[in-house]
Amino acid sequence: MTGNRSTRTRIALGTAAAAVVAAMLSPIGANAAEDDVGALDMYTAEVSADQAADLANSGLDIAATRASGKGVALDLILTESEAEGLAERGVAVKVKKNKDGKSAKQMAQEQSAHGFDVWRSFDEPGGIRDELYRLAKQNPQLVKLVVLGHTYEGREIIALKLTQGARASRTGRGRRCSTARPSTRANGSRPRPTGGC
Repeated sequence: MTGNRSTRTRIALGTAAAAVVAAMLSPIGANAAEDDVGALDMYTAEVSADQAADLANSGLDIAATRASGKGVALDLILTESEAEGLAERGVAVKVKKNKDGKSAKQMAQEQSAHGFDVWRSFDEPGGIRDELYRLAKQNPQLVKLVVLGHTYEGREIIALKLTQGARASRTGRGRRCSTARPSTRANGSRPRPTGGC
């Protein structure tokens, strides 16, 4: 690979971050296609600004927001039961499809059926937690790891700050923390609603 070390490191970090996201969205194990209870998929919804704020404060995983004719278009990562719950609240959600007409869950199932399996446990040796710590240790000039709190199960809620001079830059830990639940969880567990930062 050509280019300087900093560029190669950024590419490696981007690839690792994509792998973590894929791991969170991919089915677990070879029988995942048969056992989709609680499986995640990407949904879209168009809502008012007030509804968008309400959904964000409720702790749902909002992957993207953009302006729309009706207010705000959201991309949400939801289980089927979460999508049904939103529909009962009057929020019209629909499964987001790619240009081939497939959802994120369908694509992951197809990949799994062909032997592609990126899933790793969060806290087993060599799992995602170890990978996040390894990335931060190997790239101190670009990555700063911060433990934001712990889940009900005692797992760390980890954030990675990616920026030039990451170790020297402020993280905001001295500021007062919001009690809102984080919307992104690397380990897939629900965080404590009253936990600290």
